[in-house]
Amino acid sequence: MPLPNACCCSVLVGRRAPRERTCSDAHGGASAAAAAELGEVGTAGVDHHRDALQPEIEPACCPSAAVQHGKRYLGNNYVFFKGRLVLGPDVGVACTTVGLIVVPTALFFGFLSPHFHPVMTLFCVLLVLATLGAFGLTATTDPGIIQRNEPPPSLDDLPSEISHPWNGVTLRFKYCRTCYIYRNPRASHCSICNNCVERFDHHCPWTGTCIGLQNYRFFIWFLGLVLTCTLYQGAWCVAMLAVYSLESGEQGFAAFLAGLKRANYVPLLLLIYYVLIFASVVPLFGFHVYLTANYMTTRESYKDGNSTGLVFGKGSCRGNCVDVCTSTANPFAGLDPRAAPPVASE
Repeated sequence: MPLPNACCCSVLVGRRAPRERTCSDAHGGASAAAAAELGEVGTAGVDHHRDALQPEIEPACCPSAAVQHGKRYLGNNYVFFKGRLVLGPDVGVACTTVGLIVVPTALFFGFLSPHFHPVMTLFCVLLVLATLGAFGLTATTDPGIIQRNEPPPSLDDLPSEISHPWNGVTLRFKYCRTCYIYRNPRASHCSICNNCVERFDHHCPWTGTCIGLQNYRFFIWFLGLVLTCTLYQGAWCVAMLAVYSLESGEQGFAAFLAGLKRANYVPLLLLIYYVLIFASVVPLFGFHVYLTANYMTTRESYKDGNSTGLVFGKGSCRGNCVDVCTSTANPFAGLDPRAAPPVASE
C-alpha cells in the first residue's frame, strides 16, 4: 500500500531516478524500453535503481513512486518495507524514550493501580497505549524526506537558487549540494539524517528522527498525551499519599511520613519524576501550539519570524491548526519553475 504522502515539490537537476509510468508521462519521461533496461535491485526494505541521465530541470515525482522506484532514502535513516517504516539514525535515543515511558508506568501499575477502581486503571492503560502509539508514529513515519538526485556533471553551471512566482509572492528554490536538488522554501537539509525534509521543523533528540511535513501532527499529539498522562498518574500519586497520611492517625508532617512509608516511597518518587517531565514538556508543547496557530515551523520562527505564516497560512488560527494537525498536503505539489521564466541568483 503506498504511503499517504503528498507530492514533493523539489526540483531535480542532472540525473534523476526512474518514475512510474504515470509520472513519466506527466513530465515527458523515459520510454518503457529504457525503464526495462534499468532493472531493479532490492536492498533491506527499499528498492534502488540506476538512474537515467536527464539534463533538464524537473520537479520531483510523487513520494509513493519515489519509494517504490527511485533513490529516495540515501541518507542516514533506516528504511524498511519500501519506506513504510522509516527510523532516524538515533535509534538508541528512541528506545531510551520508550523506557522513560514504560518504566514509571510499570511502577505505577505495580504499586498504585491495585488500590484503585478497575475503570481508573483501564483508563490509564488506554492513555499510556495512546502515548506510545503517538510516539511510535512520530519516530517511524517518513517525516517527508525528499528524493535526492545523482550529482550533476558540474556544479559550476548551476545557480545557487531559482526564484519563481507563487500566489503573488516569489519563492526561492535553493540548491542543496548534498542531495543535488532545488528544494522549496519550507524544506531544509538535516545534517544528522543527511536528507532534505519537506516542511522541516527540527531534528528531535527524543524521537531520534526529523519532525517534518508528514509526522509533525503525530509529534503534537505525542506531546499532548505525555502531559495528560503525567497529570493523570501524578494526581493519583498525590491522592494515594493523602489517603495514607489521613489513615495513619498522625498529625502534620508525621502523618505524611507515615503515609509515605506505608506506600513504600514509590508514589513520591513517581510524583517527582512526573513533575520534572511536566515542567519540561509544558513549555515545548506551548511553543508548538503557538507555531501551529501561526502556521510556522521551529526553523522558520527563528529565521523568518511571522512572515512565513502570513505567506503560507490558512487565514485564521483555526484553519492553521486544522491543516497542520490533519493534513500532509504539500502546497507546492506540482509547482514547476519552468512554467515561468525563472530568476536565477548566485
